[in-house]
Amino acid sequence: MANISLYISGQTELDDVSEFFQKRLIGKGETPIAFFDGVFYESHQERVGNIVYQDYLIYTDKALYLWARGASKDFLDRFSLGAVSVNSRNKDSAFATMNLKIRREGKEPIYVIFDMVEIREADTIVRLQTLVESIIEDYLGINYRQEIPQDTADRIFQAARTLCPPRQIALQLDTPQAPTPDAGIGYGQDLLEQYRASAGYEQPQMPYPPYQPSGTGGASPRSM
Repeated sequence: MANISLYISGQTELDDVSEFFQKRLIGKGETPIAFFDGVFYESHQERVGNIVYQDYLIYTDKALYLWARGASKDFLDRFSLGAVSVNSRNKDSAFATMNLKIRREGKEPIYVIFDMVEIREADTIVRLQTLVESIIEDYLGINYRQEIPQDTADRIFQAARTLCPPRQIALQLDTPQAPTPDAGIGYGQDLLEQYRASAGYEQPQMPYPPYQPSGTGGASPRSM
């Protein structure tokens, strides 16, 4: 049994949170900050996941994960926090639409829509992202897009707890072992390239290897 502490948005399914950690989808040495539920679309306004499943935007102290869930295949992308920018607009009195821009070295940016986000959760995401960007600029400089060093990750983690008050959940985790790619999950930093190829929009220029978190991939405990 493992206790994991993180912020969980109002419509997040605890079983999905458990699945994320049981499958060891978080990178080694990263500590989770928050799970936000919504719906991912790409620029063609096509749903990336499946309508019957929640999609998730997941913050850790070093990275942002985009987890689009499907009936037969999920897509999981991981990006350094320094590569991400976010803005939000209200679509009605209850929900907002988030627009994500992911900057990549030597490639065109990725634009992703994270829709059907409760307005209060969208506000939390924007404030969290603003805080993250401020810390990265202060300690690593403007336009930093590489992996987040541990000392900066520690600052992000501590500051984020004030915006995203955590709750503790207990998980039954299997015996730690080297993670192996799940055939039902597309890993990497090219979710939309994979999705567009599968939908017939375009063919990828080269195959992308699966993202494999190093080590056991478990959430790293920290003293509160």
